[in-house]
Amino acid sequence: EAMASMVKARRIVIIGMRNAYPAALHLRQQLLQARGQVLLLPQPGQSLSEELVDLTPDDLVIMMAFRRRPRIVRPQLQHSGIPVLLMCEPQAHSLFPLTSWQLCAPLDSVSAYDSYSSVNSLINLLANAFLHEILDKGRPRIHDIASLYQQLDELEQR
Repeated sequence: EAMASMVKARRIVIIGMRNAYPAALHLRQQLLQARGQVLLLPQPGQSLSEELVDLTPDDLVIMMAFRRRPRIVRPQLQHSGIPVLLMCEPQAHSLFPLTSWQLCAPLDSVSAYDSYSSVNSLINLLANAFLHEILDKGRPRIHDIASLYQQLDELEQR
């Protein structure tokens, strides 16, 4: 159901704050290769209200909310009325009733820091599954992007 919602969404809005921001940025870059209208919030130095006000039930929010979440996450989830896919660690179960779907990835590590390796694996799985769902539209977009890389001489070819 979550994948079907991603496919039919007018826009996919990915929200990630604090440690979730780099993971949200990575997910956006992966999905953006397959389709347009993939947004990342919040933009640096900006608030969210101006961005969230335009969301409709035709959009999908992917909320990346990992350990040490800002307090604003819960009000965002309670406010939306928009389909929400929550990506979090398993201990975030108190947020589950506020979302449409949940994908959990453990952050446990033997070191003093959380490990986001399972989060990145989950992003890889989600992005690949999404691409396969829209392959007829995604593949030409990927080829067009690759052509632009060459036209703009944007990337080193090594």
